[in-house]
Amino acid sequence: MDFGFTRVYTPGILKFIYFMSVPGLLVIWGAGTGIGFHYGTWWGLGALFVAGPALFIGTMMNLRVIFEVILVGMRAADDLHAMRVSGAALTTKGAPAPRPRPAG
Repeated sequence: MDFGFTRVYTPGILKFIYFMSVPGLLVIWGAGTGIGFHYGTWWGLGALFVAGPALFIGTMMNLRVIFEVILVGMRAADDLHAMRVSGAALTTKGAPAPRPRPAG
């Protein structure tokens, strides 16, 4: 167990969720197709060839974008932390001190 929070597990968790969303969406697609065929042949064919693929592709694209945004935020936070620890962001050799802003 990592009680010190020295390792980041989120990228691995996100990859696992993304990987497991494929069979989950296929099950939902199959269930939707079955329900469609229960209501009629055309509803079933529409669910199988139109609604199913559209929802599958749309959901996978949305999940990918959401997970990428989360990972970009994490990478940015890691880079900011590294800059703060190294002191690179605080080095102002020869630069004048910032002037205080007047109140009001």
